[in-house]
Amino acid sequence: MKNKRAISASPSNLFACSDRPARFLKPSRSLFYFINLAKLRLNIKDDDRLKSLAFIYLTVKTVLNLSDTETFDCLTEGGGDFGVDAVYISDPIDNEFTVCLFQGKYQRKLEATANFPENGIKALIFAVQRLFDPSFKISHINPRLASKLADILSFIHDGYIPQVRLIACNNGLCWNESTQQEINRIQANLGNQTRVRRVL
Repeated sequence: MKNKRAISASPSNLFACSDRPARFLKPSRSLFYFINLAKLRLNIKDDDRLKSLAFIYLTVKTVLNLSDTETFDCLTEGGGDFGVDAVYISDPIDNEFTVCLFQGKYQRKLEATANFPENGIKALIFAVQRLFDPSFKISHINPRLASKLADILSFIHDGYIPQVRLIACNNGLCWNESTQQEINRIQANLGNQTRVRRVL
Protein backbone atom coordinates (compact mmCIF):
# COMPACT_ATOMS: atom_id res chain seq x y z
CA MET A 1 0.00 0.00 0.00
CA LYS A 2 1.44 3.35 -0.97
CA ASN A 3 2.31 5.87 1.72
CA LYS A 4 -0.30 8.47 2.51
CA ARG A 5 0.10 11.82 4.17
CA ALA A 6 -0.28 11.55 7.93
CA ILE A 7 -2.77 13.74 9.74
CA SER A 8 -3.38 14.24 13.42
CA ALA A 9 -5.20 11.20 14.77
CA SER A 10 -7.15 12.76 17.61
CA PRO A 11 -9.48 10.17 19.19
CA SER A 12 -12.85 10.98 17.74
CA ASN A 13 -15.69 10.02 15.52
CA LEU A 14 -16.20 13.45 14.02
CA PHE A 15 -19.52 14.74 12.77
CA ALA A 16 -18.87 18.02 11.01
CA CYS A 17 -20.87 20.55 9.07
CA SER A 18 -20.06 24.01 7.85
CA ASP A 19 -21.53 27.26 9.15
CA ARG A 20 -20.44 28.94 5.92
CA PRO A 21 -21.52 26.62 3.10
CA ALA A 22 -20.08 26.94 -0.38
CA ARG A 23 -22.61 28.58 -2.69
CA PHE A 24 -20.99 27.63 -5.97
CA LEU A 25 -18.14 25.66 -7.47
CA LYS A 26 -15.47 28.16 -8.47
CA PRO A 27 -13.60 27.23 -11.66
CA SER A 28 -9.98 26.31 -11.00
CA ARG A 29 -7.19 24.19 -12.42
CA SER A 30 -7.93 21.59 -9.73
CA LEU A 31 -11.59 21.45 -10.71
CA PHE A 32 -10.80 21.02 -14.40
CA TYR A 33 -8.37 18.24 -13.45
CA PHE A 34 -11.16 16.50 -11.55
CA ILE A 35 -13.71 16.82 -14.36
CA ASN A 36 -11.33 15.32 -16.91
CA LEU A 37 -10.44 12.38 -14.65
CA ALA A 38 -14.05 11.79 -13.60
CA LYS A 39 -15.09 11.49 -17.22
CA LEU A 40 -12.12 9.31 -18.15
CA ARG A 41 -11.72 7.02 -15.13
CA LEU A 42 -15.18 7.05 -13.51
CA ASN A 43 -17.12 7.27 -16.77
CA ILE A 44 -19.32 10.05 -15.39
CA LYS A 45 -20.88 12.13 -18.15
CA ASP A 46 -23.97 13.61 -16.47
CA ASP A 47 -23.43 17.28 -15.57
CA ASP A 48 -25.48 17.17 -12.35
CA ARG A 49 -23.59 14.13 -11.10
CA LEU A 50 -20.29 15.77 -12.01
CA LYS A 51 -21.22 18.90 -10.03
CA SER A 52 -22.23 16.84 -7.01
CA LEU A 53 -19.01 14.83 -7.03
CA ALA A 54 -16.94 17.95 -7.74
CA PHE A 55 -18.38 19.41 -4.53
CA ILE A 56 -17.14 16.35 -2.62
CA TYR A 57 -13.77 16.56 -4.36
CA LEU A 58 -13.23 20.21 -3.43
CA THR A 59 -14.42 19.59 0.14
CA VAL A 60 -11.97 16.72 0.67
CA LYS A 61 -9.14 18.69 -0.91
CA THR A 62 -9.84 21.75 1.25
CA VAL A 63 -10.45 19.98 4.57
CA LEU A 64 -7.44 17.66 4.30
CA ASN A 65 -5.13 19.90 2.23
CA LEU A 66 -4.36 17.16 -0.27
CA SER A 67 -2.94 17.27 -3.77
CA ASP A 68 -5.24 16.79 -6.77
CA THR A 69 -4.11 13.18 -7.21
CA GLU A 70 -4.47 12.33 -3.51
CA THR A 71 -7.94 13.89 -3.44
CA PHE A 72 -9.18 12.00 -6.48
CA ASP A 73 -7.89 8.77 -4.96
CA CYS A 74 -10.23 9.34 -1.98
CA LEU A 75 -13.42 9.33 -4.05
CA THR A 76 -15.67 6.28 -3.63
CA GLU A 77 -19.01 7.61 -4.85
CA GLY A 78 -21.10 5.24 -6.95
CA GLY A 79 -23.27 2.17 -6.63
CA GLY A 80 -22.47 0.08 -3.57
CA ASP A 81 -20.80 2.96 -1.71
CA PHE A 82 -22.79 2.58 1.55
CA GLY A 83 -23.55 6.30 1.47
CA VAL A 84 -19.82 7.14 1.63
CA ASP A 85 -18.66 9.52 -1.10
CA ALA A 86 -14.98 9.67 -0.15
CA VAL A 87 -12.56 7.94 2.22
CA TYR A 88 -9.19 9.16 3.46
CA ILE A 89 -6.81 6.90 5.40
CA SER A 90 -3.81 8.38 7.18
CA ASP A 91 -0.53 6.68 7.95
CA PRO A 92 -0.37 5.28 11.50
CA ILE A 93 0.72 7.62 14.29
CA ASP A 94 1.41 6.20 17.77
CA ASN A 95 -0.40 2.92 17.03
CA GLU A 96 -3.45 4.74 15.63
CA PHE A 97 -4.60 5.80 12.20
CA THR A 98 -7.34 8.16 11.13
CA VAL A 99 -10.13 7.31 8.72
CA CYS A 100 -12.20 10.19 7.35
CA LEU A 101 -15.53 9.27 5.77
CA PHE A 102 -17.22 12.00 3.73
CA GLN A 103 -20.78 12.33 2.60
CA GLY A 104 -21.94 15.32 0.60
CA LYS A 105 -25.32 16.75 -0.34
CA TYR A 106 -25.02 19.25 -3.17
CA GLN A 107 -28.06 21.32 -4.12
CA ARG A 108 -28.43 22.73 -7.60
CA LYS A 109 -30.23 25.87 -6.41
CA LEU A 110 -27.67 28.44 -5.29
CA GLU A 111 -29.87 29.71 -2.46
CA ALA A 112 -29.50 26.20 -0.93
CA THR A 113 -31.73 26.57 2.12
CA ALA A 114 -32.25 22.89 2.99
CA ASN A 115 -30.69 21.24 6.04
CA PHE A 116 -28.32 18.30 5.81
CA PRO A 117 -30.73 15.32 5.90
CA GLU A 118 -30.96 13.09 8.95
CA ASN A 119 -30.91 9.96 6.78
CA GLY A 120 -27.49 11.05 5.49
CA ILE A 121 -26.08 10.99 9.02
CA LYS A 122 -27.69 7.61 9.66
CA ALA A 123 -26.15 6.27 6.44
CA LEU A 124 -22.66 7.27 7.62
CA ILE A 125 -23.23 5.60 10.98
CA PHE A 126 -24.48 2.45 9.27
CA ALA A 127 -21.37 2.47 7.09
CA VAL A 128 -19.09 2.55 10.15
CA GLN A 129 -21.03 -0.24 11.86
CA ARG A 130 -20.82 -2.49 8.81
CA LEU A 131 -17.57 -1.60 7.06
CA PHE A 132 -15.46 -1.90 10.23
CA ASP A 133 -16.98 -5.22 11.24
CA PRO A 134 -14.82 -8.08 9.86
CA SER A 135 -17.65 -10.56 10.49
CA PHE A 136 -20.10 -8.65 8.30
CA LYS A 137 -20.32 -10.12 4.81
CA ILE A 138 -20.60 -7.36 2.22
CA SER A 139 -22.39 -8.61 -0.86
CA HIS A 140 -22.27 -5.49 -3.00
CA ILE A 141 -19.53 -2.86 -2.76
CA ASN A 142 -17.91 -0.80 -5.48
CA PRO A 143 -14.23 -1.47 -6.31
CA ARG A 144 -12.92 1.91 -5.09
CA LEU A 145 -14.55 1.52 -1.67
CA ALA A 146 -13.52 -2.15 -1.51
CA SER A 147 -9.89 -1.10 -1.98
CA LYS A 148 -10.15 1.42 0.86
CA LEU A 149 -11.81 -1.13 3.10
CA ALA A 150 -9.01 -3.62 2.43
CA ASP A 151 -6.44 -1.00 3.50
CA ILE A 152 -8.38 -0.25 6.68
CA LEU A 153 -8.76 -3.90 7.66
CA SER A 154 -5.07 -4.48 6.90
CA PHE A 155 -4.08 -1.77 9.39
CA ILE A 156 -6.48 -3.19 11.98
CA HIS A 157 -5.08 -6.69 11.42
CA ASP A 158 -1.59 -5.27 12.09
CA GLY A 159 -2.78 -3.97 15.46
CA TYR A 160 -3.44 -0.32 14.66
CA ILE A 161 -6.52 1.35 16.15
CA PRO A 162 -8.76 3.32 13.77
CA GLN A 163 -10.04 6.75 14.79
CA VAL A 164 -13.00 7.52 12.58
CA ARG A 165 -14.15 10.97 11.53
CA LEU A 166 -17.54 11.31 9.89
CA ILE A 167 -17.69 14.49 7.83
CA ALA A 168 -21.02 15.63 6.42
CA CYS A 169 -20.83 18.47 3.92
CA ASN A 170 -23.44 20.37 1.95
CA ASN A 171 -23.98 23.74 0.31
CA GLY A 172 -27.07 24.46 2.38
CA LEU A 173 -27.78 24.66 6.08
CA CYS A 174 -26.41 22.47 8.85
CA TRP A 175 -28.52 19.59 10.17
CA ASN A 176 -31.63 20.41 12.16
CA GLU A 177 -32.29 19.94 15.88
CA SER A 178 -33.82 16.50 15.42
CA THR A 179 -30.66 15.29 13.67
CA GLN A 180 -28.49 16.87 16.37
CA GLN A 181 -30.42 14.95 19.02
CA GLU A 182 -29.77 11.73 17.10
CA ILE A 183 -26.06 12.59 16.95
CA ASN A 184 -26.01 13.30 20.70
CA ARG A 185 -27.61 9.93 21.39
CA ILE A 186 -25.08 8.11 19.23
CA GLN A 187 -22.17 10.04 20.73
CA ALA A 188 -23.31 9.09 24.24
CA ASN A 189 -23.38 5.42 23.26
CA LEU A 190 -19.91 5.58 21.71
CA GLY A 191 -18.29 6.97 24.87
CA ASN A 192 -15.20 9.08 25.51
CA GLN A 193 -13.56 8.47 22.15
CA THR A 194 -16.24 10.52 20.47
CA ARG A 195 -16.71 14.26 20.16
CA VAL A 196 -18.76 16.56 17.97
CA ARG A 197 -17.53 19.76 16.39
CA ARG A 198 -18.14 21.91 13.35
CA VAL A 199 -15.71 22.66 10.56
CA LEU A 200 -15.89 26.41 9.86
